[in-house]
Amino acid sequence: MTDIIYKIVPDTLWRQAKEKGVFEGAEIDLRDGYIHFPPPRRPAKPQGCILPGRRG
Repeated sequence: MTDIIYKIVPDTLWRQAKEKGVFEGAEIDLRDGYIHFPPPRRPAKPQGCILPGRRG
């Protein structure tokens, strides 16, 4: 069984992670010292609610 974790990130950050072969975290993750993920079974929120004013 494979567990899947979702995280919404800007396109540029996703491309960097793909190039490096590892996701090191978004700005908030690096600041707080851990990768933020939503809890299991949490209802999905539209991207605009999570990252207002940001695109891609």
